[in-house]
Amino acid sequence: MRYAKVRLDAIKQRAEWKAEGYEQDVLSAARTVTDTHALIPEDRYKELRAKYTPTQGPGTELKKLLKTIGIEAKPGCKCNKRAQTMDEKGCDWCAENIDLISAWLQEEAERRGLPYIPTAGKWIINLAIKRARRGIGE
Repeated sequence: MRYAKVRLDAIKQRAEWKAEGYEQDVLSAARTVTDTHALIPEDRYKELRAKYTPTQGPGTELKKLLKTIGIEAKPGCKCNKRAQTMDEKGCDWCAENIDLISAWLQEEAERRGLPYIPTAGKWIINLAIKRARRGIGE
């Protein structure tokens, strides 16, 4: 049987912004817990990832909005990971960290040789947050 090795500090950190019950579910799925890691059967690990990874949220909405103007994630870019972070941390976190998210957009625009206007970037981020709040009931 294959196992996923998950750091205990990472589980505790993620529990702060994952749905309630996350830490308990992960630890109860573990076959072995050491001082630093939990070993979870790979199939159970995949189930937990599916259960606790949002399929919508502000990052997903931002990706949809950018796609309408022809900007999509490309191999090697950080877009999908950052969108996932936004989805997992939620609308409130995104609103509080709009300058960081804007900097992410600017970084990727520069990498692609595209112009970036911070005011427009923040506007589209706010629109993504607003759409996510409507869609997930926050």
